[in-house]
Amino acid sequence: MTNHSDNLSHTRHFILALDPGKTTGFCRGEWNGDKGILVLSPGEQQFTAETMMGFLHDNWQKNFTLIYEGFSYRNAARPGLDLTPVELIGVIKLFCQSEKVTHYEQTPAVGKGYWTDEQLKRFQVYVAGLRHGRDAMRHLLHWWQFKAGYKYHEISPFTNYEVLL
Repeated sequence: MTNHSDNLSHTRHFILALDPGKTTGFCRGEWNGDKGILVLSPGEQQFTAETMMGFLHDNWQKNFTLIYEGFSYRNAARPGLDLTPVELIGVIKLFCQSEKVTHYEQTPAVGKGYWTDEQLKRFQVYVAGLRHGRDAMRHLLHWWQFKAGYKYHEISPFTNYEVLL
């Protein structure tokens, strides 16, 4: 009998993590189970609702998971409050619903809990100059190591990583 997780560990899987905001961080991940490596490609960009929808469609493919940082309203309106993340999250949710994409929302604190800058450096995935891209990478790595992404690993709880820019 074949174990379901054994089958997953040898498949290719594509992940997109987003840190929505005025400047949105993103990190694409590609798991190649046969090679045992997770390739990470972080970046950041300013999106409108329309360009975000196009970006999501351009990145969507078979065996795809989307992770995004949610928005927490703290019951205190303040001058200059930027609601761009709320608009983009609406687009993300609409995309996931319409395309039946598996998705996970994470809090801002979750991404930064374990994956500090020191940890990113330790695993040789720290990318200078991409603050928002690193935040998206933190969300991807948290999901990968501690949430549903864990099912793709073989035996080792930590994966080999490679960063492509």
